[in-house]
Amino acid sequence: MFSFLQEERIAQLVRELQIQFFNKQHTKELQNCHTMAASRDINSLPQEILSQILNYLDNSDQRICRFVSPHWSQAMATSNFYNETVVHLSMLSQEKLRQLLSQTYENTDFKHFRLTKCTMCLNTHFWQDMGPGIKSLELVSCELTERELCSILTLTCNLESLTLEDCRDLFISGNLFSNESERQRIEENLCNLQYLNLNNNKYLCDILLLNITRTTPNLVGLQLAGCNVMNDAGVYRKFYPESQDIQASPSVLTWRTVVKVVTNLAATLTDLDVSFNTGVDLELLAAVPGLNLSRVNFAGCGSVTLAGLLALLSTCPNLSSIDLSMCRRVFTGLPESVYGLFLAMSGTGKLQELKLNLLSIASFKSLALIKNLKRLELNNLDVPGTEIMKCLEDLDTSQLIHLNFKSLGASSSSLATLINSKDFSKLSYLDLSCGGETVDNNVVQAISRRMPNLTYLCLHNNLSISDAGVLGLAGNENSVNSLIQMKEWLNRNNKIFLGSRSERELHLTKIQQETSKEVLVAINEPMRLEAGLHLLTKLKELDLSQTCISGLSLKLGISSPDLRKLNIENSAEIEDSALYDFAIRHPRLEELRIGFTSVSDTSLISCLSCLPRLVHLNVSSCKNLSNAGVRAICQIAPQLETLVLSNCQNISMETARILETSMPNLTVVTLGLQAERYQISRISAPAPPAPPPFNP
Repeated sequence: MFSFLQEERIAQLVRELQIQFFNKQHTKELQNCHTMAASRDINSLPQEILSQILNYLDNSDQRICRFVSPHWSQAMATSNFYNETVVHLSMLSQEKLRQLLSQTYENTDFKHFRLTKCTMCLNTHFWQDMGPGIKSLELVSCELTERELCSILTLTCNLESLTLEDCRDLFISGNLFSNESERQRIEENLCNLQYLNLNNNKYLCDILLLNITRTTPNLVGLQLAGCNVMNDAGVYRKFYPESQDIQASPSVLTWRTVVKVVTNLAATLTDLDVSFNTGVDLELLAAVPGLNLSRVNFAGCGSVTLAGLLALLSTCPNLSSIDLSMCRRVFTGLPESVYGLFLAMSGTGKLQELKLNLLSIASFKSLALIKNLKRLELNNLDVPGTEIMKCLEDLDTSQLIHLNFKSLGASSSSLATLINSKDFSKLSYLDLSCGGETVDNNVVQAISRRMPNLTYLCLHNNLSISDAGVLGLAGNENSVNSLIQMKEWLNRNNKIFLGSRSERELHLTKIQQETSKEVLVAINEPMRLEAGLHLLTKLKELDLSQTCISGLSLKLGISSPDLRKLNIENSAEIEDSALYDFAIRHPRLEELRIGFTSVSDTSLISCLSCLPRLVHLNVSSCKNLSNAGVRAICQIAPQLETLVLSNCQNISMETARILETSMPNLTVVTLGLQAERYQISRISAPAPPAPPPFNP
């Protein structure tokens, strides 16, 4: 009886929301009558001009613009949309892949395709019709044979980028491109290929790599991450014995062969990725004549030494991007040697991107010698916090666009002071997740004041962040931000709290919410505050999961009209009205993660009714959701593509099946420990940047 009444209430709420929607649509139609002249002006623009205007929109906005009118659809065809969009097909059987390619993507203008965990299908006209127009093809963990790949490459004559990642069946036989006449024919087709990705192929060997790179002689970028490259004397004695004349081994991939390939491609090669291989010897690489690399990735290469890296820096003065994550041997020397390394990096004057994750670095402050960095990653460093702060004080941050600083170990006051004193005006990406006690409310307020151009902000797993920081109230004398301030607040209110530290921390969260409400009541216009996340109006992605925020932050602390992704998982104090208020003010939201919260059926339905663009929803471990409320999603948000219901104890498998059959766009439904996945297709963006023109 209770379940029946609950379903009736849900159905009534859905009908009310639908009536409100139709009333709003009618009001909009009346308003549009007064603005029809302006609309005619836009539609009267030539397609060339309209397409140039549409190029300034995000990819998700461009997808919607294709369906506005035939005129706009034709303008989109001449815009950059099809050149910058990747069609992603995932987890498809051979028959389903054939149906999709033939029924959906034949005779379209898409040029970039990514297939993940699919069984390849050639029994379709797609490859004959679309092959000449495809510019990038990514095959990741696909079931693919040598014959099928050769047939595809014969039909795709204008490829600029090719990915063959983790394709086990393709390399296990060792016969790829063994037919010389066929190989030469494919080489003619691949004359424009500039980027080749062979990552995570454990069966790639010397003879296969030589055959593949002979077929692609004009490569600009080569990726061999996780291919088990070996460089041991015992390996050479076993597979290249002096008693036999073996040019290339069919069993292993050796560093000597990789260097040989780089030597053959030295005239054009600028990007090299050999990360997560144990046999990398940079001294041999630096000896390649004519080598002029600009981007290198050595992450996870334990064999990389300081001497080899210095040799490469002197050989390749135009290096602009270096990834040395987990390269511990480089930084095991004395502080003087580390100083010499950073001095050599600064001497080139071209370095713009540097990644130093999971390292212990002596004389870390010498990193400040490098000027004009645009991207810096310093995650999980084993370096004293004081030394990190000294380095950042001297570092030139005026050009920084991207900054990763996970698990930063420093005092919160020094970090807040640093942010307030440095120039971060160009920073658009910031990750300060897992900061412990380092990232608190004062740091959040400093970020909101000093980084106005942020479009991505991740503050995941920072329990010191509360409503006071998000709302910009941390500096108020009545706010409570620590256990010491909580004790003072209790004394002022003639209260005594006895309990363990963990119990006091829980009580602190409640007191923070009370004091924030009190301060907001005293302030007539909270949006006039000089700090708070409401100042970051350009945000597109925000992660506040596992923080101590409440519904106040959603109601008053965030005001980013172009916000596309929000993660507030593990924020238990989010009441129903706050989620609804937030959704009304952010209708462009495309991804919402509210797992481990107290969201109810009515709150979820009300929220989804305000988000017409939402395609990814995660409500895992939301114990207040019921079957009736989740089934209403079919009517409220039929556009959803991904729905995660893991560990929702009141949701049945039958409900997941109903959702899958009732929602045509739904591609993934995950329920409980056993996941039922329905993968069809998805368009993601953007595609890899177009390669620079090749001048032989």
